[in-house]
Amino acid sequence: MPSIVQVARVLIAVTAAVLASSVASQSWPTKPVRVIVQAPVGGPTDIVTRGASQMLSLTFNQPFVVENRAGANGILGAETCLRATPDGYSICGFNAQAISQNPVMVAKLPYDPVKDFVPIVHLGSLRSALSVNAAVPAASAQQLFDLAKAKPGALNWATYGPTSNSHLYLDWLKSTRGLEFLNVPYKTAGQAFSSMVAGETQIAIYSTGNTREMSRAGKIRVLAVIGEGPSPFLPGVPSFKDVGIGLQIGNWTGFFAPAGTPAAVIQRVNTEVAKMMGTAEFRDRFMSVVGLEPEAPAGRPVEEFAAFLKADRAGAEALAKAVKFVPE
Repeated sequence: MPSIVQVARVLIAVTAAVLASSVASQSWPTKPVRVIVQAPVGGPTDIVTRGASQMLSLTFNQPFVVENRAGANGILGAETCLRATPDGYSICGFNAQAISQNPVMVAKLPYDPVKDFVPIVHLGSLRSALSVNAAVPAASAQQLFDLAKAKPGALNWATYGPTSNSHLYLDWLKSTRGLEFLNVPYKTAGQAFSSMVAGETQIAIYSTGNTREMSRAGKIRVLAVIGEGPSPFLPGVPSFKDVGIGLQIGNWTGFFAPAGTPAAVIQRVNTEVAKMMGTAEFRDRFMSVVGLEPEAPAGRPVEEFAAFLKADRAGAEALAKAVKFVPE
């Protein structure tokens, strides 16, 4: 058995380590923090994470430098985050595609979202809308479906990757309603939406914030919004449930960190982001403008975000089965 002196030495060492960690977290950050974002510049995920990074820079008096790593349905950004040193100086901005959808829709994913990353804070839920270019002769979702039924494959649908919600809805309409659309793939959601606005394609699914602005400008017509009820960003627009689309694919944005990042740092970031999300300034400048809604667990404790992620992954598995998706 260890002697009393040996036990005392172990206790002293453990206590010293805990105190050192506490002191380090209190002084953190002492240098710039890297913020890896899986999305391209200008999209909802980029805008809210960039806004939070700007305000964290002011709070901690250290630069929080955003680094966009867009591509491969969020995989590029996730791989970059995976390779980052878990010392508290790398934070990652992900959305549902990278964390919940890719694991069940990509056959050989180079990361494990549960083992490789730890959640920090949920930054808001993002609803999207089904829209058509203003030149398309459809004033409702049913009219659009009737057009597709009459002329299979004649209407162009802009998507942005096989695991994107846009592509999944296209597959679902084909398998459940027998509707044929011509799939026109783009690298990002923004590119797909812009092509529809410009008339290069005719149909797209994109965030309610950007959709609202283009609708007001008369360039597109919004037919339905994802969800079971109305969206505050698109009043008067029927929900997918209203128009008979039973598939509901939600999206969200959140901060994560590489596994092994000090828990005290995770908690400090969670606390400060929660404070800013409680202000009208942050919500107006960085959330409402892109259609992000502060639904729970947005701005809530880490544990609530973790529980949400578990349920979200289960939902993604059910979705893959519903559309009979075969991982590639």
